[in-house]
Amino acid sequence: MADLSELRRQAEAALSERDADVRLARLFVVGSELAASDDAVASGEGRGLLQLAADEGSPFAALSLALLMLAGRGGPVERDAGFAYLARAAEAGLAVAAMTLGGLLLLDGERAGDGVEWLRRAAAASEWSAFWLLGAAHLRGLGVVADAARARVLLQVAAEHDVVDAQLELARLYDEGIGGARSPDVAARWERAAAEAGSADGCLRVAERLLAQAGAVALAIPWLRRAADVGSAAAAARLAKLHLEGGEVPYDAVESERWMARAKALGWDWDADLTR
Repeated sequence: MADLSELRRQAEAALSERDADVRLARLFVVGSELAASDDAVASGEGRGLLQLAADEGSPFAALSLALLMLAGRGGPVERDAGFAYLARAAEAGLAVAAMTLGGLLLLDGERAGDGVEWLRRAAAASEWSAFWLLGAAHLRGLGVVADAARARVLLQVAAEHDVVDAQLELARLYDEGIGGARSPDVAARWERAAAEAGSADGCLRVAERLLAQAGAVALAIPWLRRAADVGSAAAAARLAKLHLEGGEVPYDAVESERWMARAKALGWDWDADLTR
């Protein structure tokens, strides 16, 4: 990213640009870069440029501005204005904006039904994460009548298009027989897909299935390490215990202590663990 003085020079050039399309594009680019700055003043300047671009018709600037407003970056949190800019971007055809707005509205009890409608629009535009959120809505009765079977179908669509959260949720439904027949084997396949995509939770679930099998601890260790490497405190704690208990994994106090420290650094509460 260019330094702040250069970005401000680019901002002045963008503001003086007469071609409307070029102006919007340049305002969006330099506004985004300034908004991403760790400098609070520059971040506010970027937010202002994005608002100019959004008000002049850029749906991409409207989406970026909405996220800044909702996060309180570059200025105060402005929830209603953020939702309005998200809606503007969605109305302009940005499926990701419709999906984001729908997902946020699901959490608002009185507007969950509106969230479902936005998610349906996003799903119709092949925004696959919208299928995951619609599945969650049907599973939990958010804005719609709860329907676990329908939830399973929607989650399947998202899972087949590599939405990791949907893969993990779908695995749980198969594992527990929610919304259809129970199938631990299918659940395991979806957990493996999520794990291979880099999900810490997926890696941990694959490992736990292996640990439940006699003689498979050695196969579980690499999955636990992968989970810990991407931030799973539970996986690091599990590794610490395995090395401390010995058995299929040789007793190794040094390795156990190393994983204990890693788990603690990731937020694991060893005092609470002792009471489990």
